[in-house]
Amino acid sequence: MNSKEKKIIARFELEAKFTAQNFELDPADVEAWVEFVKDPQRFLPGIFEGNWARLDRHPDPGSIRLLSVVKGTDGISRLIGRQEARIFAFPWFK
Repeated sequence: MNSKEKKIIARFELEAKFTAQNFELDPADVEAWVEFVKDPQRFLPGIFEGNWARLDRHPDPGSIRLLSVVKGTDGISRLIGRQEARIFAFPWFK
């Protein structure tokens, strides 16, 4: 599960390059994504500090626009994606 997302993160960590792209979320994988409490102004490591996630809100299966990969101050690299007006991150757990 989530192997496609993990490969994108691993590639970013190896190459330090990321290109925004459309991505198809599998129904079994949406619960590993969580919605941001608020839309961050910038995708900096500090966006993952404090109470940043709505753990009960997940994207819908299907298309999501991957915008960035950010390594948080906790050392975890996460994908950030937009689905309509909502912003999500993967993974919310390690």
